[in-house]
Amino acid sequence: MKKNNSLAILHSPAAYEDQFNDNLQQTSLATISLQIFGSATSAYQSEGAAAKGGRGPSIWDTFALKTPGRIVDGSNGNVATDLYSRYEEDIAMMKKMGFDAYKFSISWPRILPGGRCCAGINKEGIDYYNKVINTVIKHGLEPFVTLFHWDLPQALEEEYGGFLSKQVVQAISSAYISALAPQSKDSVSDQAPPDVDLTSTPPYVRSAFNSLLRSSSSAFNNGTNVPPFRGLHHDPKHLLSTFQSSNINNRNLYGSDSNAYDPKNAYTAARNMLLAHSEAVHSYRTKFQGHQGGKIGITICCGWFEPLNEHDQDDIDAQKRAIDFAFGWFFEPVVTGHYPQSMINYVPPENLAPFTQSESQRLKGSYDFLGLNYYTACYATNDPNPQCEDGYLKDQHVKYQWVDEKNDCKLTACEACVDPVRIKYHQDHLAYIESNA
Repeated sequence: MKKNNSLAILHSPAAYEDQFNDNLQQTSLATISLQIFGSATSAYQSEGAAAKGGRGPSIWDTFALKTPGRIVDGSNGNVATDLYSRYEEDIAMMKKMGFDAYKFSISWPRILPGGRCCAGINKEGIDYYNKVINTVIKHGLEPFVTLFHWDLPQALEEEYGGFLSKQVVQAISSAYISALAPQSKDSVSDQAPPDVDLTSTPPYVRSAFNSLLRSSSSAFNNGTNVPPFRGLHHDPKHLLSTFQSSNINNRNLYGSDSNAYDPKNAYTAARNMLLAHSEAVHSYRTKFQGHQGGKIGITICCGWFEPLNEHDQDDIDAQKRAIDFAFGWFFEPVVTGHYPQSMINYVPPENLAPFTQSESQRLKGSYDFLGLNYYTACYATNDPNPQCEDGYLKDQHVKYQWVDEKNDCKLTACEACVDPVRIKYHQDHLAYIESNA
């Protein structure tokens, strides 16, 4: 296997830790006293052990293994950063670095390999997450748990199309929540249960991506323009045979036939995701929250957008639409029970089905806390005639322009950490957050 310098950190955690601490001291970042400063991971990107511990396949396993060309470097999550085996040393390192909290996601197919309780609850998977939570608490960190980070069980994708079917709403609210919630009392002993974040990662990516997994669209460069997941390469044939799934090899599920593309797929998947969220929150609140005392919410992800021409009203409006189509798409429904007005105005009504009155009421206020993951920024300019297929990208009438630099893949992880410009940026950014908290 070709050596990947960017993964050298996995075999030399102490080197990275020393480099991190050196940079921390040099930039005086340690003097910033935020209320909680922690680290976060997601299951598929970090756990590895894809065919160990009773875990079943997820849609990401199928997508990464059967269509590796759609991921930038052809990698997959079979081994990833091996968190499954190394969580104890990783959490100890977080404590030594001075973190206050650890946010991690639970792999649905590790808990319910077949996607539902009747197909069997994997006790080994539940025991693993109990040990992770207890290790976090033992080191004095606060655990934050993400219940769903887009690793839908492959079994549900094959059965009814995953988030393109409304059946997924009950799958999350009745099966998955019911399998997990009773465990949280035991997992944290006498401590308060961890805050639960129902969904995390960019929801607009997840929604559009579900339809990409099933069919390609030239609007998304034939399905190749998807978020790359870094991880160690592993033999796909071994993993597939270990899963012992007859349908996982069905390429028709993830074909490249553009005729299968439906411009409303992204909106359908997003709608079902929102309904699944609201029903799961309702299920937790009515069945478990009273005696457990936990909190449940949602984390929404978004970049930021600036008008390309700050004096052009069309660009100013485009910037607002960009935010609505990325952030407001999920934020407004859980706060107001409705989609942003700009989406209602720009998306064909046959593609953006409105919520019923009961759905709207269930959505409104379906959170005890709201999380925000935010990333980079880009310019937004009005695009009156988008040159792409009908659907999510075209409906926005926004053209995005990025300013960045080419990634230097020759740098090792430790060398990449010597980055005073970005470190200074984050130092100032965190200080600004603290001063305005």
